[in-house]
This record gives sequence, structure tokens and C-alpha cells, in this order.
Amino acid sequence: MLLPPRARYAQLPTPIESLPKISEELGVDLRVKRDDLTGSWLTGNKVRKLEYLLPYAKNEGCNAVITIGAVNSNHCRATAILAAREGLQCHLILRGEKPAYPQGNYLLDRMAGVRTTFVNGPNPQQEVDEAIHEAKARFAREGSKAYLIPVGGSNEIGSVGYIEAVEEIKRDAENTGWMPDTIVVAVGSSGTFAGLCLGCWIHAPQVKVFGINICNTAQECTDRAYEDCRLANERFGLGLDFDRNSIFCQDGYVGEGYAKTTDEQLQYYGEVARKEALILDPVYTGKAFWGMVQEIKKGNLAPNSKILFIHTGGVFGLEAYGPRFETLLP
Repeated sequence: MLLPPRARYAQLPTPIESLPKISEELGVDLRVKRDDLTGSWLTGNKVRKLEYLLPYAKNEGCNAVITIGAVNSNHCRATAILAAREGLQCHLILRGEKPAYPQGNYLLDRMAGVRTTFVNGPNPQQEVDEAIHEAKARFAREGSKAYLIPVGGSNEIGSVGYIEAVEEIKRDAENTGWMPDTIVVAVGSSGTFAGLCLGCWIHAPQVKVFGINICNTAQECTDRAYEDCRLANERFGLGLDFDRNSIFCQDGYVGEGYAKTTDEQLQYYGEVARKEALILDPVYTGKAFWGMVQEIKKGNLAPNSKILFIHTGGVFGLEAYGPRFETLLP
């Protein structure tokens, strides 16, 4: 196994913490890996991927990066900040309307000095493709070479960050004696999901990875994860034997779509904060945590099992939900 070059940006290892009150209520041993603590401004899972993606870009002779995400994208925020740290120019293509004023992740993007293009028309994918082409052409005219980082930093290179995360989990288990039966994670662009699958197949084959998609369909997320796993297996000589059926993603918790959540869910996120001092975001971790709880109640995650929930961050996105929370919290 020959993994790609890595930079050290994240504050690692992140701790694993127990959730005793919710565990007792649900009849499982539920713990959380706090990847929301990978850093302050770099909080979340994306920094683990960027530890591999940015060195790759620099090794390819690039002095600029382009990436894509929602206006309040965690990935875009982490990319913007690390690009500034590495002296790379950065252009973000943001899906949605330009805010009246910068807030949340977009405020941090602006502070890091990025260029931005907003895409909000009737043909979003075509507009994203055109914006990528224009950004690359502009960098080229200026004498710069740009590397395109995919949505969420999700490709076979970025996924390696979560192979390393499983190694962390295994080392922690050697010190504490606690190893999960199941790892639960939110699935969006599927790179973190793919990396966890690869990591478990390599380091902890007895552990099941249980994805919960927060956008798209479970089949789409599984297909993307499989492709990242396949490419990583080939590229880095992992020597793994798997197929699409080796990857599991639970559908049913997308609701009305990406970044859309119900009042019942928002109230539950407040309940989790009061019980366990754990802050969930409505886009990723909240939906996945909610889905996990429902699956435990249905018996699809076994009673008395040891479950590790991966907290992938997202705290800066909470600000946009303030008005709704105000009417729902006690």
C-alpha cells in the first residue's frame, strides 16, 4: 500500500466521547468521534481530505485551486483557508444566491481572499461547468495553473484521509478496549463514506460502515463511494476485493432535499445539545444522527451494539437556521 503525500493541517487524533444519556434511552453503546474538533476554522471532515488533495495539487505544479459547493459549504470554507495558508489562489463556485452580506462559512471564505462565482440558474450543472471553464481560463491568462478539487473533496485521493481516520479509531480501541461494531456517517459527496469503507476493510474488517445519505439517493451515494473505492484500490495498490454490495447506505432521511430539515428534527437537535452538549448541524450531522436514532428504534441497528457516530462538523452553517431555532427552542 503506497499512499499519496500528506500535509498536516488537522488537530489529530480527534477524541471519541460517550453519549451516556442517549445510549441508555436507545439501548445501545453510542459514542461519537469528534471530527468537528479537527481545528477551529478548519473544523470538520473536509480538512482530512485536503491534507492529501493540496499536496497533490502542488506536486502537479498548480498554484491555484478551484472547487464547488453550496453558499455555506464547509468544504469551500476549509479549502479557502488552507489555500491561503499554502499561498495558493482560490476560486469558489457557489451554488445559490449571493447573500446580502457575508455570514457563516461564506464570511470565512471572503476573509480568506477567494474569488467567487455564484450559480443560481435553471441549468445548474451546465452553469457550474461553464464557471469552471471560465475560472481555469482566467487563471491560465494570468500565468497560473489551477487544480480542480471536486465537490466535497471527494475522489480517490481525498478518501485516503478517512483510511487514516479508521487507523486512528483502531489505535484508540487498543488503548481503551472499546471498538465499534458499526460506524455511522452522513453521506453527501461520498468521499468520507468511501474512505471509511476502505479503512475498515484494511484495518477493521469486523466493523460495518452504515451510511445515511443527506442528499441525492442512497443508490447514487453508493455508486459514487464505490467508484472512489475502486479508483483508490487501483491507484494505491490496496489489494482489496469488494463490490457494490460491500457498501451500504440507508435511504429515507433526505426529507425535502439538501440542507432542508423539519421542525421536529430541529427540536431534536436542541434536545441532543441539552442532554449531551453535542451540537449537530441541520445539513449533515443532524440528519444523519436523526436517521441513526430512527434506525436503532426500528431494530435495523442492533440492540446493545457498539455504535460510533462520525461528527463531521458544520457548526458555521447553524447561523442560517437561527430564525427557525428561535421559534422552536424552549
